Amino acid sequence: MAQYEATSDQIEQLTAQDTGLSDAVKEAIAQLSAAADKTVAVVTGTVSSSNADAVVTGQGTTLNNATFNQATAIVVDSTSGNATAQSQEAVTADLVNSSVNLEITNNANNTVNISGATGGGVKAGDGNNEVTVTDGKDASVELGNGNNKVSIDGEQGAENVSLTVGDGNNNVSVQNATNTSITMGSDSGTGRQTLTLSQDTGTTVEIKGKGNNELTLDNSTDASVTTGDGDDLMNLQGAVSGTFKTGAGNLEMTLDQTAQEQAEISVDAGEGFDMLRLLGNAVKHLFQFVNGKFHMHSADVTMEGVNVVSVDANQDNKITLDQDSITVLATNEEDSLVAKLYKVALGRQAIDGEDGWGNSTLGGINWWMNEFEKAADNDGSTEHLVRSFLNCDEFHNKYDSMSNEEYVNTLFDNLGSTDADMKAEYLSKLNSGRLDREEVAWQLADSDEAVKLLGADGENYVIDGFTTESNS
Repeated sequence: MAQYEATSDQIEQLTAQDTGLSDAVKEAIAQLSAAADKTVAVVTGTVSSSNADAVVTGQGTTLNNATFNQATAIVVDSTSGNATAQSQEAVTADLVNSSVNLEITNNANNTVNISGATGGGVKAGDGNNEVTVTDGKDASVELGNGNNKVSIDGEQGAENVSLTVGDGNNNVSVQNATNTSITMGSDSGTGRQTLTLSQDTGTTVEIKGKGNNELTLDNSTDASVTTGDGDDLMNLQGAVSGTFKTGAGNLEMTLDQTAQEQAEISVDAGEGFDMLRLLGNAVKHLFQFVNGKFHMHSADVTMEGVNVVSVDANQDNKITLDQDSITVLATNEEDSLVAKLYKVALGRQAIDGEDGWGNSTLGGINWWMNEFEKAADNDGSTEHLVRSFLNCDEFHNKYDSMSNEEYVNTLFDNLGSTDADMKAEYLSKLNSGRLDREEVAWQLADSDEAVKLLGADGENYVIDGFTTESNS
């Protein structure tokens, strides 16, 4: 084994002596010169151990279960084998053109750059690690429960990279890579996972736990994404394709396309209150129910378990899209009635405001749907809930100052009905005391006229949004 040791001010001379180092490794060694008073070992041959502060290996070196007790920086070049860095300090490792399996045993905030790797990779503890994989093939990255940041950039050929990160609030980005495998979190974890996929192909993602996750896919093709039971935000941009399956949490998915782009996705939204938001060219597609699933024509998009879609419904079992609306997909009479009460009685979309990421929140309609369904399951009666829904400040502030005629006219305008005879009948019953105002709103929302105008599709009700006050 050839070994040289030098302080940082001797590195330039040392690298000139060792012709077995690539230009990339020499550049990395030069960067180590900033670490003053560090002892650097440059080794070739077969290495079993080294106590240097920084370790650099030359071409053809084999790390035979080498242990670097004091290593704070490791650079390898065309090197194979296994190595352990046991430094309590943060480790900076540049794995260049290598197949080394490096284990970092501390819980510090380590930095690892993998470039041109074929096999090998890194395993690190619970610190806030930062790992970059550039053009690596078959590399493996395993990180602990810290808030890790990982970038996989395959512009020149990253393939078959495997990534596992623990329960922290991790941030992962994948760009121009092929067949990346990603596992984030654990079954009991609550960390927030942030994932961005761009121009990649064949990425497989499994996000575990109950954390609230945020995923962005930009022209990502053949993706397979499974998430846990948290509330997820998914933003799909461009020509995205793949399958998506979420757990018991609430899903808000946005599909945004230009005129030339087509999405080919299948979504199983699972339990929870789920919403699909359509932007850009996506609003020009045609939707309908097919075998109990929500299907988008002009592209291959199937939605299952989605409660709300930001589109505009009509009556022929299909949905033509309007960017400025919300449509509720109700699979039972109770959900349908809640959606129609928002439309007819309150005259607005079922939006409460915006969350911290600028997305519309729908907690109100979610809560009311759950309450109506529970009441129907218990005793079959929802009258008390209808009156509770209508006995709110919003309803009273909107209508208490109106005459009976103004009130009835406004409800019919909310519905979009021009049936003069029906309007006169409700006004007569209201004036005579046969119905009170809450009963008029309830009966109108649950009428055949509402079903006709707002749209229904057999067992699946499509309740039109209110487009003049859009928040989507």
